[in-house]
Amino acid sequence: MDLSLTSSEATKRRELVDALQELKDSDIVQAVLRILSWRENFLLTFLCFVIFNLIFILLYFFEYSVVTLFSYLFLSVLTASVVRYNWKTIMLMVSKKEDGEVPLSTAGPSSRFKQPRRRIDREVIEPLIEHIIFLLNYSHNHMRNVFLSRNTAASLKVCAVVWLFSIVGQIFSGLVLLYIVGLVFFIFPSLYETRKEQIDALIELMVERVATIVNSLESNIVHFVEKRTGIEIDEEAQELQREKEKQEKKERKAREKEQKEREQKEKEQREKEQKDTKLNSSRKK
Repeated sequence: MDLSLTSSEATKRRELVDALQELKDSDIVQAVLRILSWRENFLLTFLCFVIFNLIFILLYFFEYSVVTLFSYLFLSVLTASVVRYNWKTIMLMVSKKEDGEVPLSTAGPSSRFKQPRRRIDREVIEPLIEHIIFLLNYSHNHMRNVFLSRNTAASLKVCAVVWLFSIVGQIFSGLVLLYIVGLVFFIFPSLYETRKEQIDALIELMVERVATIVNSLESNIVHFVEKRTGIEIDEEAQELQREKEKQEKKERKAREKEQKEREQKEKEQREKEQKDTKLNSSRKK
């Protein structure tokens, strides 16, 4: 493996990290994160959490199919909407006026006709599509290199990961795994805000231990493959790979530090704006 190939891979990794960061900073992703953080609209987050758990209970315990469940959900929302916007007509029909005429023209609140149409802006969607296409192409190229065994160690790592996934799949069903992932999305953001330092230290410790175990397994697997097949795996390429991982770790820590500083500045800016708003409101009073 030559140095030019290593530098090109490092460039692709940096582009991947930048694409993920821009995708995270997009308006849609930030709106979803605000819902999951339980801060902006507690009632909306609680409602989403209840619906998520209700869907899991109906699918897992009552053995509803996905199509049937979402059909019932759509019918429920549609029925509630029809009742809401035709409440006057329903009440007049139930009350049975003496003249027997129901003024349909006055049925429902007139505000429903004044609501503007919702449109998705092209400026919001196009960056997301570009990032998603970049991530798909990156994943495709990476898996292509794995299947073509351009880096034997990386291919063996993927085999080990897939084998671990097969063991997890034997223990948990796919629906339970999806529920666990969704539960983590609802719980982890708020927990991370309250215990940020402890969680960061725990994650860093876990990453180091996992890296140690992976490196040990990699060396054992490489030795086993060389012994069984007689094919020597390039040690220089492995050393370059390790150096590249160390460099990426340093860059990741630098980016995390910059992210924390930026978040701190944004927090101070928000607090300053809130103080200015309160001061202005008190002056007006």
